[in-house]
Amino acid sequence: MRYERTAVLHGELWRLVTGHLIHLGWAHWALNAFALTLVSLLARAPLSLRALSRSIPALAAAISLMLLVFDPEVADYVGLSGVLYGLVLLVLWPQAREGRWLAWAALLYLAVRVGWQLLSGVPAMEAALIGGPVIEQVHGYGLLVAAVWLLAGARRG
Repeated sequence: MRYERTAVLHGELWRLVTGHLIHLGWAHWALNAFALTLVSLLARAPLSLRALSRSIPALAAAISLMLLVFDPEVADYVGLSGVLYGLVLLVLWPQAREGRWLAWAALLYLAVRVGWQLLSGVPAMEAALIGGPVIEQVHGYGLLVAAVWLLAGARRG
């Protein structure tokens, strides 16, 4: 079920989505579950199962495709963090557009955090906490996919 580049290239396309639902261990799962809870709390209205059932697979598949195309050295991947970064942008952007400073501050923090990770890597402490390497570009891909989604929505409506 995890994202495995070779398996995806051999037609196991479900791994583009299911890899984001698998975790390295309980600590990794708990961090992602906590983050998903925070995303839900940040949302102006409760996130519906319908909205999550659309956005999570779409973000996951797009992020995995970006890994496949732009990062051939990544042989396997698990975790929801890239999807969570995308969800945060999708949830907070409407609030930021209304001028809510807390939404702007959170989005700025996220952008700086991802930029820092991409430039300097993820601290070893984070990898030790989740039980394996952090693929930091996935966080950037999550933000990028969500930004494209928002731009596409803005152009349509």
